[in-house]
Amino acid sequence: MLSELEIADTSWKRIKGLMLRESPGKGMLFIFDKPCKPGMWMFLMRFPIDMVFLDSDFIVTDMFECVKPMGFDPRTWKIYKPSKPVKYVLELPCGMIKREGIHTGKRIDIAHSLPSSFKAFM
Repeated sequence: MLSELEIADTSWKRIKGLMLRESPGKGMLFIFDKPCKPGMWMFLMRFPIDMVFLDSDFIVTDMFECVKPMGFDPRTWKIYKPSKPVKYVLELPCGMIKREGIHTGKRIDIAHSLPSSFKAFM
């Protein structure tokens, strides 16, 4: 389903995310130290993305499709949060949720999508 994902497993990598890039590439997996309700936003993004929130067992809890980049007017800014604590967030190219049949309650097999150097830590 997913090709090799970039990993955002430090505070700096999670803050930076996909900001200022020309494309989402293959996507990014945000990993949090413990389950939480992270707020994701589209500041300084140049393209829309799909966001998928996953619990500790990689079960989809929430998702947002083709979220558009935000402008510079703070009144239009939106923060996307899960309904319950999650351990992971996937940022994927726009349309992947629909193309891959991702839905709330589905378990996402992510092991094959991780860089080989990272698989030992999951």
